[in-house]
Amino acid sequence: MKRPLILTALCALSCAGSVAQINSPEAQGYLERGILMCDDRNYEGCIDQMSRLYNLTTTAEQRELAHYYMCKATLGLGDEEALTMLRQYLNDYPVSTRRADVMMMVGDYYFNNGQYAEALAELGTLKQNDLDISINKLRDRVGMPHLSLTYANAHPDQYLMSEDWGYPNVTRSANTGVILEIRRERMIELAMELVHYNDILRWREGKVYEKPFYGMYFPAPGKYNINSTKANICIYTGNKPSGIGLT
Repeated sequence: MKRPLILTALCALSCAGSVAQINSPEAQGYLERGILMCDDRNYEGCIDQMSRLYNLTTTAEQRELAHYYMCKATLGLGDEEALTMLRQYLNDYPVSTRRADVMMMVGDYYFNNGQYAEALAELGTLKQNDLDISINKLRDRVGMPHLSLTYANAHPDQYLMSEDWGYPNVTRSANTGVILEIRRERMIELAMELVHYNDILRWREGKVYEKPFYGMYFPAPGKYNINSTKANICIYTGNKPSGIGLT
């Protein structure tokens, strides 16, 4: 009987300590409250708490953590200052264990601007510069060719427009080609972010989930690079060609 009572007492003391820390007027209290608010998506409240923390005596770890959550909060609000803050964090904390997270936030910022580009495309007001400051920033990271507004609209992907396996409800306009390319970009870049289902609902393309899965699409015979620096798949017709040289 004593053991459960002791454990209960320890839990009570632990909880009391946590509450006291969160309610503290010291820097750690502001930090804890700001983190809770950010996790609850109360981004304005998080920014308020972290801003107040900077006026107090803080440790280096507290300042870094405050900066990190300020980045998350400004990004969550879609604030234009988010990119400046993210770059400043990467500059100030070059060996931080949170550096990879912040670099992913930079990608999120650019891609959120890509969603802005999608909206402009639907409205018919998209310009090449809108692509250059969003989607093409992402492509620059890996040396991919830029998405060209003129080329995409002149060559809309017939596969993505297909009634059988594409987006048949896509807006048919002068910007159909680039809208399809932006959709492709979102599916690839955000494959692990669990947002594609919401995109499908937003595009009113739920029927795609009723279609059978046929496999991977290749536009033509040839060599393709799937997951390495060299070609590792060869699509051909007829007899297998000699000297393919795949890795």
